[in-house]
Amino acid sequence: MTQSAVSHAMADLEKEASTQLLERLHRGVRLTPAGEIFLQEILPILENFERVESHLPQLAQQLPLRIGSCMTYAKSDLPPLIKQLQQQNIRCKVTVGPAGEIAQLLEQGQIDIAFLEGQRTLEGYQQKPLARYPIGFYANQDFIDRHKGKFSFAEVLQQPLLLRERGSAVREALEASVTLRNFQLRPAWESNDSEVLIEAALHGVGIAVLPEVLITAELSEGTLIPLQIPQVKLENPVAAAIRSSTEIPQILNLWQQL
Repeated sequence: MTQSAVSHAMADLEKEASTQLLERLHRGVRLTPAGEIFLQEILPILENFERVESHLPQLAQQLPLRIGSCMTYAKSDLPPLIKQLQQQNIRCKVTVGPAGEIAQLLEQGQIDIAFLEGQRTLEGYQQKPLARYPIGFYANQDFIDRHKGKFSFAEVLQQPLLLRERGSAVREALEASVTLRNFQLRPAWESNDSEVLIEAALHGVGIAVLPEVLITAELSEGTLIPLQIPQVKLENPVAAAIRSSTEIPQILNLWQQL
């Protein structure tokens, strides 16, 4: 600052304080008693300001990366991704829920990146396809034995069906296939919790329609059996989504890694 600018600034400060803060001497200035008090008051504020200013370049690194994920991706591919980010010293805050709720959180700016299942087009967002999970029909061995083990698609639809809630990606894929064949869908159970449907299928209540990736343990143990239904192939696509306007380096780096 120039000498005149400093003089004007000090004059304005003294006017606001309604008292003299500096004593003008022939060869310099010195603080008045009021100036001494003001200096002691202002020093901690200046120190805090300098501390905040020094942290500004690392501000983005201090914030957690807010990730939202549908339940299918969270059980399969998300854990190794989070571990990879942690190894890069990137803090993460993860929210898992139905795809519709996760998409809403992204639109509200409450998460930075979303992993969504199903056919979803979001205006103003970049989307990147990641995977396609097979959806199958699963029941326990007793249930299959009681029904002689062979089912057509029409016959499966007559059985007690254990389905995800209406509006879920898995349900939408099944409904599209049913509508295409002019059949009707009458679920016996509906739930937004896949574990509930798995447990019901394990107890022989009916046939669970779920992504295969969610029941890998039950399949390997043989407690649930996939039904072979000719000419019916259901898939659950999963894509990542971020706001097109984002400039946060952590988000853009993760986007490039996917």
